[in-house]
Amino acid sequence: MTSRPLTATELTEARLVFADSLAYHRVRVVEGAAWTNWLARFANWLKRMPPPRMANAVGLGNFVFFPHPIRTTARDLEEGYLVDTAWLIHELTHAWQFQHIGPIYALTAILLHLRPGAHPYDYSGADGLRQAKRSGKMWKDFNPEQQGDIARHYYFEKRRGRDTGPWDPFVEEMRKNSP
Repeated sequence: MTSRPLTATELTEARLVFADSLAYHRVRVVEGAAWTNWLARFANWLKRMPPPRMANAVGLGNFVFFPHPIRTTARDLEEGYLVDTAWLIHELTHAWQFQHIGPIYALTAILLHLRPGAHPYDYSGADGLRQAKRSGKMWKDFNPEQQGDIARHYYFEKRRGRDTGPWDPFVEEMRKNSP
């Protein structure tokens, strides 16, 4: 397993979400880290749940670990394949968290995953964000996994040319923090 910096294409796509709020030069991508799937299986075993059906990635510090090579080339994007780049955006959110609040984000995320019955990624989508905005909720009020999925879904909507209105205030708030 070796690490690499973000590619030019990945950097361009990440800037659509994070602008200048992430120190991209510090980020390293590691592909082929099978332990990420074992970690997810172990967490589910502890909660007496079936193994996860999907592959699992992990963001630790400035490193983002994927269980297999990710498809994030310019050609992939031209063909409309956004899934892996959006997955990368979610994991880059954890690098952002590390750069802005330190390693406590990782402990918070781990504890979320170990709670029985927890749904750590669920922020209730666009409707949930509209309600959150009305009630005065801010980016910092979402847990680390929700923040990751807010960034991921914002990316999907933006790249597909859809309305990003519900995500905009939270992404803008995140962007105001520079490393």
